[in-house]
This record gives sequence, C-alpha cells and structure tokens, in this order.
Amino acid sequence: MKKLLGLVLGLSVGLSGCGKQEAPATDATQSTDNAEVQTVTMASTGSDADIWRYIAGLPETKEAGIKLEVKNFTDYVSMNTAVANKEIDVNAFQSYAYMVAFNDNNKDKIAPLSTTYLEPMGI
Repeated sequence: MKKLLGLVLGLSVGLSGCGKQEAPATDATQSTDNAEVQTVTMASTGSDADIWRYIAGLPETKEAGIKLEVKNFTDYVSMNTAVANKEIDVNAFQSYAYMVAFNDNNKDKIAPLSTTYLEPMGI
C-alpha cells in the first residue's frame, strides 16, 4: 500500500501539465516538524477530485512534505488553460494524445511531467 501511495503522490506532482512553469508554486512553503512542506495545487474533475482529496488527507502525504490542494473543474480545456496560465500547478486527467491536441490548438503550451493511473471503463 505504501509503495502504491508513494507512486500516486509522486505522480500527482507531475501528472500533466507544467505549462511554462519553472517549478510548482512554493510561496506557501512552510516548516512543520523541521520538514519543508510544499503546497501543490491540482485540478481534477468529478470523482477523481474526491480521490485526490482523500490522498491529500493521508498521513503519508504529509510525511512526504506535500500539502495537496485539489480544485474541482467541470471541463478539461479549462484545466489545461489554468495550468498554462499558472493558476494551478498540475492537473490529472488526460492522455498524451489529448495534451498534444490541446497544444496544437492553443497558443499556450503545457508539458507532461509523468504518467498517472488508468481508470477502468465499463460498457
């Protein structure tokens, strides 16, 4: 479980899209128990946002020095636009092909940092 959580937390920081950002926002960095805590603002949608909020509240997230703030969006284009405009740090929702199409159709570009889990789809 800890390995899975570590993987998910690591990927949450690098999901998709660090547009023109040099690094995630660190203005909210604070000290807790002599450990540096980095705030990462993440966009997600629907039940995914609930999953990320759950992860944000886990003790392992705090132990990793991450304060994860999840903002719920209602559409995918606005999530990418928010990353490109530096309103949020990362988002977690899209395939690589979707990101390439977004970049082809928009002047602002975003870049992948890492991959995330794939959700099963039922028919």
